Amino acid sequence: MMNILGIDSSSRNLSVAVSRDDKLLSEVINHESSKHMVNIIKFADKALYKAGLSIKDIDVFGANLGPGDFTGTRIGASVIKTLSWVEKKCAYGINSLDVHAVMCAFKNKNIISKSLLNDRPVAIAPCLDVKRSEVYFSFYGISEEENDVCHKSGKKIVAGMIIGAKKYNIKRIGDYHLANKDELIEKFSIFFENEVLKIQDKEIAHVNPAAIVCGSSCVSHKSIMLDLIRSSSFILDKRPLCSQARYVNLCSYFSALEKVEPKNLVPVYVRDFVPFGN
Repeated sequence: MMNILGIDSSSRNLSVAVSRDDKLLSEVINHESSKHMVNIIKFADKALYKAGLSIKDIDVFGANLGPGDFTGTRIGASVIKTLSWVEKKCAYGINSLDVHAVMCAFKNKNIISKSLLNDRPVAIAPCLDVKRSEVYFSFYGISEEENDVCHKSGKKIVAGMIIGAKKYNIKRIGDYHLANKDELIEKFSIFFENEVLKIQDKEIAHVNPAAIVCGSSCVSHKSIMLDLIRSSSFILDKRPLCSQARYVNLCSYFSALEKVEPKNLVPVYVRDFVPFGN
C-alpha cells in the first residue's frame, strides 16, 4: 500500500488530498485565492487528520506544477519539495494539462464508457487559458491496460482508471503545445484531418474519436471554442472546473508504480519570467 499526499495550488482553489494507492481518503478544498500561503500547511494537517494519518505515514508526495497562478504554484511546489526532503520520501511534479486530462476522464466516464463499448476511440484535449491570448493544450487517449503498447509508440501514460470491470490507461499523445487563441482552430486542424487524430512524426492515429475538449479556455474563450467544435465533431465540456489534488495523487501514484525517476519540482512556465494569474 502507498499513502500519497498531494497539493494543487495552481488555481484560485487550494486543494490538499490524501490517498491510499488510487483510493481517495480525504480532500480539503479552499476557495480563498489570496490565502494559499496562510492555509496550505493548515489544510495539509486537516487532510491528514481526516485520513487518520500523520506526515510520517506518507510514502509519496505530489504537486501540480502548472502552468497556473504564478505565486500559488510556487508555494505548492515549495511545500511538497520541503516535505519530501524532510521525510526523505519521493515527490512528483505533475503538469497541469496532465491533471486536467485525468480530471476530465473521470468527470466524463459515461461518455467514455459508451464510446469504448462501441469500439470508438476516445481523445481528450485540455485547453488552458494562460493569459496573453494564448492557449496551452495537448492530446490524450484512453486504452485498455492489458493491450497497451504506449511506451513503444511514443505515448506517455499519466494515470489509470477503471470502467466497469476493465482497467484503462490515460496517456498523453505527443507534446505540449502553445498557441494564440485566434490560431487554435488552425492548430487543431493540423492534428485532426478527416475525423482522424494523427500526431505528426509519430505512428499514432485515432480514427473518428469521441474527442472531449475541456479546460479553462472553454470558459474564457467560449466563442472560439464553440467555433472549434462546429468545425469538427468535438464534445465541449464547458464546466469551469479547477484542477484538484485528488487527480495530482492519481498521477503521482502511477509514476511511483512505474518507478519513474522523480525530478526537481520546478514550476512550469509557458513563457520566460512572465508570471500570470487566473
